[in-house]
Amino acid sequence: PPIPDENHIRRFLPPVLMRKRPDGRISPPYVRYKMWLAHSRVWREVCDERGIKFIEVPSSTLDGEGFLREEAWAPQDPTHANAVYGDALISQINSIIQGA
Repeated sequence: PPIPDENHIRRFLPPVLMRKRPDGRISPPYVRYKMWLAHSRVWREVCDERGIKFIEVPSSTLDGEGFLREEAWAPQDPTHANAVYGDALISQINSIIQGA
């Protein structure tokens, strides 16, 4: 899921990526969120077509609006999650395996 905080993104975004946006704008949080939802929907469909279990984002890593919770943001990274997210995902996968 996307990180909603534009300041965090701007602080750690590699300059080479900003060259593609000379106006310096970063898409609003809900645009990034909708893009992430669309991306996830496509991958869910691909997985379904191939009989692969699509692993949802652990709900414990989401804030009330569906964005990545701040404690799960990777430090000094504008778009990725950290070990908090990884631990939650591993725990979720283990639960799925044990329930199979």
